[in-house]
Amino acid sequence: MLAFVLLFPTVRAYFAQAAELQSMRQQVEDAKARNEELRYELGRWNDDAFVAAQARERLAYVYPGEVALRVLDPESVVENVNPETGKGVTEGPVDVGFADAPWYATMWNSFEVAGTVEVTEDGAAVTKVPAADADDDDPNTDTDTDSGDGAGDATP
Repeated sequence: MLAFVLLFPTVRAYFAQAAELQSMRQQVEDAKARNEELRYELGRWNDDAFVAAQARERLAYVYPGEVALRVLDPESVVENVNPETGKGVTEGPVDVGFADAPWYATMWNSFEVAGTVEVTEDGAAVTKVPAADADDDDPNTDTDTDSGDGAGDATP
């Protein structure tokens, strides 16, 4: 019993120190591996192609003549699917009603239509009539610019 009392603290300290030594050796090996990874990454920065790729990816740089496009919140984009066709609403040609016209007339008319169409929250297109065109089509609209005092009115 006396030998156990005298040897137990010494043996316990030995095993605790051995475990601590093993842990420290593992930390040194991990630090060496991390150091090697960092040296490899540092060496990659000497390659011009890698630097250009990082500038394009991290800083959104583009070469002259390229156009940079960025999606601000890609998760907020929800694709609308037409239940009749199964195609997305944005897929395929947009019917602007000028299919029988030449391509340049169709293109010009689509520019005009694009300025007069509003899209509601549910995705339905509502055509608005520009203010200048609204007065031309209605024959009952009074287009006189008199002051209303009756001094220049010539009504039959």
